[in-house]
Amino acid sequence: MVFAVYQPVVTLTLPPGWVGDSPAVGKPAMFAPRWDAGKYLSNPTGGAKPDNRGAATFSYLATLIYSTNASAPERGVAAHIKKA
Repeated sequence: MVFAVYQPVVTLTLPPGWVGDSPAVGKPAMFAPRWDAGKYLSNPTGGAKPDNRGAATFSYLATLIYSTNASAPERGVAAHIKKA
């Protein structure tokens, strides 16, 4: 089995008004793909060839940080999760 992920070096020029270093240079994080046959992907059933069902997709984890501080706009959500 051969596995490789290309990780480019990206240079971005930020538009006026944005905070940060410009040009910004970095390597974007790359996640290894996984094979999934979920209905939300192309070819979930494989058509005439069930052994070929599914597609490669990337796994992403979105994290949300909530605060119960009195001034936090998401305070209600954070208090609900904390109580649950």
